[in-house]
Amino acid sequence: MIKKLKLIFFLILLFVIGILTWIEVRYQAKPDVMPGSYTASFNKGWMYEKDGVMIEIADAFPQQIAVQNQDEVILRNTLPDTDTEDLVLAFFSYHQLIRAYIDGKLIYQLDLSRDPFNITPGVVWNRIDLPHQLRGKTIEIHFQPVFSDLLGYQIGFRIGSRYEVAEKEFSERFVPFLFCVATLIFGLLFIARSFFFRRKTRNFRKIFYLGIFATAVAVWSLTLTNLPQMLLNVSVLNNYIKYAGFLFVPYPLLLYARESFTEEKNRLIQYALRINLLLIVVQSFLHFTRITNFRRMLPVTHLFYLFTLLIILWVMLKSIHREWGHQNWRRWIDYIGTLLITLASAADTIHYYQAFSADNARLFRISVFIFLCFLGYKKNYESQVLMAQGIQTETIRKMAFVDVLTGIRNRAAFMQDLKEIHLKDFSQIRLIMLDMNNLKFINDQFGHSTGDSCIIQAAKLISSVFQEFGRSYRLSGDEFCSILWNCSDADYQICMEELRAGEERINAGIPYQIQIACGSSIFDPQKDSDLIATLKRADAKMYENKQFLKMNGNE
Repeated sequence: MIKKLKLIFFLILLFVIGILTWIEVRYQAKPDVMPGSYTASFNKGWMYEKDGVMIEIADAFPQQIAVQNQDEVILRNTLPDTDTEDLVLAFFSYHQLIRAYIDGKLIYQLDLSRDPFNITPGVVWNRIDLPHQLRGKTIEIHFQPVFSDLLGYQIGFRIGSRYEVAEKEFSERFVPFLFCVATLIFGLLFIARSFFFRRKTRNFRKIFYLGIFATAVAVWSLTLTNLPQMLLNVSVLNNYIKYAGFLFVPYPLLLYARESFTEEKNRLIQYALRINLLLIVVQSFLHFTRITNFRRMLPVTHLFYLFTLLIILWVMLKSIHREWGHQNWRRWIDYIGTLLITLASAADTIHYYQAFSADNARLFRISVFIFLCFLGYKKNYESQVLMAQGIQTETIRKMAFVDVLTGIRNRAAFMQDLKEIHLKDFSQIRLIMLDMNNLKFINDQFGHSTGDSCIIQAAKLISSVFQEFGRSYRLSGDEFCSILWNCSDADYQICMEELRAGEERINAGIPYQIQIACGSSIFDPQKDSDLIATLKRADAKMYENKQFLKMNGNE
């Protein structure tokens, strides 16, 4: 059942991403940021209309300027008379319809045309162009909210050259932007790491779910900074991710908690996962049918998220109790990090209802980043341990296939390589059996250490002579074998000449003689049922060569 739920979640996620992409492409407004040289706060001198009378605004922005029994708020101010090129009046509006007038003439308007569902223009970075002929005149801006709880809310104004205004606003949001980018990088790295280590650790699912959670938090949190809207003018997409995107945050967090703190299927987590999917489907239906909208349903989303946090705390406490006395410092990183995220999330949610804030995820964003930093250190440590274990395992594996005395491959490696050769490749294989003469005489006359030296020299010679065509192996005391690929008779004769020349070079500097008997056979389907039969024929030829060398030399 849980696999089906995960599949449904990710299918819905992909579908929503597709819908949001279509909305943004269809209703994209072109960004128009140009260079300039002047910017200043423009929060003084504003007046608002109440019962037909203009009243000066004494308090600083942001603030509520709601007027009873009035659907819209009208603000008025006198524009500065400056020679600055490319002058704009810029301000954020939160779900408000805007009309700006100078001398009774409409110079700027923000309506619902950007939203295909005609619900809200979203959070918009408004930039009103102020050509020279409009400067020094009185500007009147009408704000009409689409949500009653935002009636008359204003965050402040800035006036100046287009580029400088954007740069100033960006600098004020640069720190949360860095947190979002860093969290996004962590999330993507964790997702990539989960795939890389999926066969090396059983916890790869936990890392994958945490990576999805971090990525979702980073994207959602970035919309709260309003930077995407300011730089790219993506008000519709920004609005949908801010409210609808938050619905997708609990799901991977619950999956992460399940993998981290439970040993088997947990009913509470399964119920929460199903409720999360139900909320996504129901809220999407209610929004797209315009019965209500994501923002009005945000309290329900917050209640479910708090419910999710309580479930996670409960399963975490049970895990601590179950493992008490057995946890190491790396395990406590999971506990403390999860607790930190839980408390920060709860605090930000409560703060959202206490006071309006353009960015109500500061603590949540920082806590996730801190947790990911410590978890990244933990996973890096575990990766180093895994790599060390892998290197040790690989070293042991190699030692099992390497002859200790000579350093070339041993009989086990020979039998393994022989098994891995496919039947279709048999015709390309030449097997060579080799055996040293005079080794017993050398051991008796000069000692076993000298005999070992002879074996080492013979192994180096055999390996170097045949390395162009294949591999060489030491099967036993003085017995060797080579597996060669595509080695013709002419190539084999050249190799044998090199082998005899090598023998002569070695024998020229020692008081004894190294002599290597050889026998070679190529797989013949008429004679051989497999490569073992080919090897036996090579061994018979080697024995014949050994007898020939004995009759013409001394042993």
